[in-house]
Amino acid sequence: SHRIEVIGIGHQKSQGVKSGVVVDLDRAEHAVRLAVDAAERMAGLTVDSLIVNMTAGRLKSEAFSATINLGGHEAEEADIKRVLAAGAKQALKAEREVIHSLPVG
Repeated sequence: SHRIEVIGIGHQKSQGVKSGVVVDLDRAEHAVRLAVDAAERMAGLTVDSLIVNMTAGRLKSEAFSATINLGGHEAEEADIKRVLAAGAKQALKAEREVIHSLPVG
């Protein structure tokens, strides 16, 4: 049988987070550090390690279309990388970050 004993808690007003998405990592980190400090003081000990769980934000799949000039030769691996990079530039314009891309077609 496992038992959990809460020996300290820390509470801090959220900072650097808007609509569940981290918008300012430094401010969010500061708020977490303040909460951990309060919990450490209440417990009378120092935390050696910590796991902080945050939302991933607004993940979504999106299709982008991009073309490159092959100069008359058959597409090679380098060409595929170039066209994927061109598609990723479109995502940046939409203030999105590409975490995975697949060539289709």
